[in-house]
Amino acid sequence: MSKKCTTSYNQKRITLVDKSDKEAKAELHVENKEKIKFDVIDFDGCVKPQNTACDYVLVTNKKQSKKNIALYVELKGSDIPKAYKQIEVAAVHYKHQHNNITKTGIVSFTGQFGTPKTKTKLQLLEAKFRKKYNLKMIRQRSPATHRLNV
Repeated sequence: MSKKCTTSYNQKRITLVDKSDKEAKAELHVENKEKIKFDVIDFDGCVKPQNTACDYVLVTNKKQSKKNIALYVELKGSDIPKAYKQIEVAAVHYKHQHNNITKTGIVSFTGQFGTPKTKTKLQLLEAKFRKKYNLKMIRQRSPATHRLNV
């Protein structure tokens, strides 16, 4: 992976925004009270530009944290099932590299949640991701906030 795909941070708070979707304006605030160094990878714009993939992958620095974590982040308008599929692309891509760390998929969305049928579909995908990738899913209306617990 090229160095330009990754930016390192250790601030108490950063905001991730979807650079490609100017209208949706979904965002995720990452809170880092312990100021642990972490990397933000521009996944769909740099690592997997030809694929439909999640926007960012955030990984803590192995030397500074008690436990390592990876966040697969998709900033979305309203197509939440598509967001889950985009996160799955990152889970597959990093399956071996992130095998022994805590993984969380986060969908921050601006639009409507969907129908009861959509909720059922998402619950099935969540169960699949837990079993197949050991990946916990979180979905929150934008602006979403996630605290790094390392």
